[in-house]
Amino acid sequence: MPEFRGYELRTAREQAGLRLWQVAQEIHTPESCIRRWEGDEAEPSPEVIDQLEELYKCPMLWHRWMLSHSDSYRRHYSPVSDTTTMGSVLRNRYAIEDILRLQEAIERDVSDDGQIDNMMNRDKYIELIKKAVACLSDTLARIEKRGGAK
Repeated sequence: MPEFRGYELRTAREQAGLRLWQVAQEIHTPESCIRRWEGDEAEPSPEVIDQLEELYKCPMLWHRWMLSHSDSYRRHYSPVSDTTTMGSVLRNRYAIEDILRLQEAIERDVSDDGQIDNMMNRDKYIELIKKAVACLSDTLARIEKRGGAK
């Protein structure tokens, strides 16, 4: 499972249109703590991630964070097998959701001069697009194999 990084918390916050002070006020936590979580200098608790998921209206945030941070959660979580068509279809959803979480920041960046100037977002966007293309290609191959190419 890929590591869940602090910038994903920042991206989810930005997608929700919230500023640090608003989040701090809502979850009763100092802005400095949130800044440290977003900068990978500290880790929030699962309870805080749950609060952020609700506040940001970002489904699967807690689940993805737990898969990345909790060995016991990974042991007890039984995902759909990667070898099934259903597993392939679910991977598509997660790959597309990952892109959508970054999409608004990319659109804002591109609107100024037609280029992605934030190199960290650019590199992540490229990585996510490649992942989504691979997932979608896998699903397409599975569907064509089962039902015959049209």
